[in-house]
Amino acid sequence: MLLVEQTIFTQMRKLCPSYEGGFFDFYDLSNGGCFLALAQSEPIRLRVPGNGYSGVVSAEASGVIATLFTLSHLSFQHRGVARFAERFHQLREFAMTHREASAIFEAID
Repeated sequence: MLLVEQTIFTQMRKLCPSYEGGFFDFYDLSNGGCFLALAQSEPIRLRVPGNGYSGVVSAEASGVIATLFTLSHLSFQHRGVARFAERFHQLREFAMTHREASAIFEAID
């Protein structure tokens, strides 16, 4: 989990120009997935250079986005570790029902 945590922090630095660290909450999902999100109530402006996405989302949605990017990245780097891909699909399933699903999928597309 330390590798995942550090990679999420790195993703947040890439996605959020104003990110300077902070406390994160850990969310366990009922389907076995999980994600980290900044423990704050203020919305977060994200920019995704790879696809041109720019928008403001909740801290929770930004955590879902950063964790999805992280799990995708790690699943390709560590192909023998199937749990990264499994966790990605579990989180993606949750993201489809999230109130900010549209923004999440625009960001990760």
